[in-house]
Amino acid sequence: MMRSVTTTAKGAAAQLLRIVPGTIPFRRDLRDAARLAEADAVIVSYPKSGRTFVRAMLARLYQRRFGIDERKLLEFPGLRRASADAPRLLFTHAGNAMRSPDQIHIDAGKYSHAKVVLLARHPGDVAVSRYHHLRHRSRDPERRVLAKQPLESFVWTKRGGIPSIVAFLNEFAAVPGVTIVRYGDFIDDPKAALRVLTSAIGLDVDDEDIADAVDFASLPNLRAREREGYFASPRLRRARNEDPESGKVRSGTVGSYQKHLNQATVSRIDAFVSDNLDPRLGFGSGVSRRSRRASVAAPHSEPAARRAAGSCEWARAWQEAVALWRSASDPRVPWHVKLGALVAITYPLWPIDVPHDVPILGRLDDVIFVPLGLFLATRLIPSAVMADLRRDAYKA
Repeated sequence: MMRSVTTTAKGAAAQLLRIVPGTIPFRRDLRDAARLAEADAVIVSYPKSGRTFVRAMLARLYQRRFGIDERKLLEFPGLRRASADAPRLLFTHAGNAMRSPDQIHIDAGKYSHAKVVLLARHPGDVAVSRYHHLRHRSRDPERRVLAKQPLESFVWTKRGGIPSIVAFLNEFAAVPGVTIVRYGDFIDDPKAALRVLTSAIGLDVDDEDIADAVDFASLPNLRAREREGYFASPRLRRARNEDPESGKVRSGTVGSYQKHLNQATVSRIDAFVSDNLDPRLGFGSGVSRRSRRASVAAPHSEPAARRAAGSCEWARAWQEAVALWRSASDPRVPWHVKLGALVAITYPLWPIDVPHDVPILGRLDDVIFVPLGLFLATRLIPSAVMADLRRDAYKA
């Protein structure tokens, strides 16, 4: 009851803020917070990660399955009125893109009730695409001024540059149970990538649905529909009819940052991504496009997918334990949190144990106490510190 009242209050406040002129950074945050509580599944992405392209595919699937108008591109209020078997799907950027890296912190608990998908794109491509977006589509004067600088300096800007993009991706890659899908996978093998995505959000579709959605949202088709004004949503319209560069649908290429930037900047980006981006995202220098495709195609084999998922969960649990163990020597972690983490990790080795003749607890104490202790420790360690510890653990 209280959650419902809180959600309604947030939604009402967000609606009231719509009448206030200008750009209010927390207006969208407040709206998304209210919708998040109602969502069955959430697709999170940093701005300019190919979300509209993916959204068009899903809109087509929702029309085929539930009769929801594809032209509205799955606006959340429409999903509230849909049939109960249609997953309520929220698309969100989870905060203002103008944040610096130290301002990006994710409370994973707010997403624990929903299926979470991270749509990831190479940070270099995101930065270049965002630059063109701000120059040609943004109506916010502050953002347009930001994009007046040379591209080589824009990609490193403190407010939404590559360090911010990497921080955002790392935070969401660490959310428990998150499914990571990459924009490049939708370019390389859209049917396989869409199959993974629909499975992750709990949307039941068949091969005919997938093929139709991929054809509908192909880049040439989207460009044509954008020119025709087919979509009711402003997400797929030109910002200025006289400016062809103000269209939403662009080249749809992978690695375009390498063409738009000089070699010194490209090398700097590659080194930064290799050193700082979570390896689970698959954008390290040693990850080829072929290996990225293989990671998406695997779920088509259900037994293999289950085995892979089990292995990933064990690997993640082990790496989480390594990160917590390392927290004991990190000066940024409070001493009482270090103590709690050590107790949780070493509890199974203690000579003192709950007697097995104690009902339920005697048999399940390790299963209860250890995960609970680890969970509390990870919540008490500052999120930025925990992200560093996890990154070091994955590199180990």
